[in-house]
Amino acid sequence: MKLTKSENDFKEVMQRAKLVTNATTWTELAEILEMSTGDLANRKKRGTLPLDRLIDMANSRNVSIDWLLSGEGSMYRGGDGSMRREEPAESLSPKEEAVLALFRALDDDAQREIQQVAAEKKRLRDVEQRLEELSSELALSKNRA
Repeated sequence: MKLTKSENDFKEVMQRAKLVTNATTWTELAEILEMSTGDLANRKKRGTLPLDRLIDMANSRNVSIDWLLSGEGSMYRGGDGSMRREEPAESLSPKEEAVLALFRALDDDAQREIQQVAAEKKRLRDVEQRLEELSSELALSKNRA
């Protein structure tokens, strides 16, 4: 099933898909949608949405198809216009609840910006941790030699 849209509309829909899936790159989104990055890039050029995959992804995350495709209405199905999901199995700490409340009060662009900054911060932390591990391994191998 295909739905042809302009390239700008394609980008907007896929940005909402990235938001919903917490994907920070097109490659991550392609993996989540079970597509090759080449197929996603070709669809981007043509402005053709992978509608069947987007519907499957939205259904699995209780996301409104209308919101995903148009950006209008509630992000989640059966919603009252808020961005609430079902409560997670584990309870949130007061700090997490406060951050989540602030996040939910922001518009989509601001939320996306925060998500991107947080993902970059995590990526940098992971790189720093790996660098420390490699430095330790190098020091150990020099001591053995």
